[in-house]
Amino acid sequence: MSEIKSDKLSPRTASGTVTLGTSGDTFEVPSGVTLTNNGTANGFGVSNKGVAVHLGADQTLTRNVRTKVQFNVEDYDPEGWFDSTTNYRFLPDESGVYFISASLLQGNGAGADNIAMYIYKNGSEVFSNQVYQVSGTIAGMHSSGIVSLNGSSDYVEIYTMATSSSGTLTLDANGWNATNTTECRMSAMRLT
Repeated sequence: MSEIKSDKLSPRTASGTVTLGTSGDTFEVPSGVTLTNNGTANGFGVSNKGVAVHLGADQTLTRNVRTKVQFNVEDYDPEGWFDSTTNYRFLPDESGVYFISASLLQGNGAGADNIAMYIYKNGSEVFSNQVYQVSGTIAGMHSSGIVSLNGSSDYVEIYTMATSSSGTLTLDANGWNATNTTECRMSAMRLT
């Protein structure tokens, strides 16, 4: 092993690039060494990429049937990871661990006996949450979880199911008092 000692490393040409190693090489930073960045650092750490979507209009539910929530408005999706027009799913193209969060409000005059929310990965339930014996005409809930996604084919969807003795079951996009347009929403963020 050889050692190079230098106070500064610069490219041979102005505005050039200095490349360290080739694909597959490892550079170790020993304990106690400090890296100081006074410029732009690309590709380090977590990118905090993700999505935030919501239901743009009320969605009618069929009693006792699991129904995919059709989140059709993208509030934040810089990478284009959410399909808000056809499949209503989160499909990131970077592998990693993701935090998934969703909130739903069932309303519009139907007193639900219970409402459930399910977080699905690749068509199978991985997390669920239920509210039982809801009084009145409004039922709201929140669910979240952490899932590992492969960045190529793994996807996440939100499903719900409600029961009621009578009335129309509806996901209420505008909120119980019609002042909040994001009562039914989902977000996902890459953690690592």
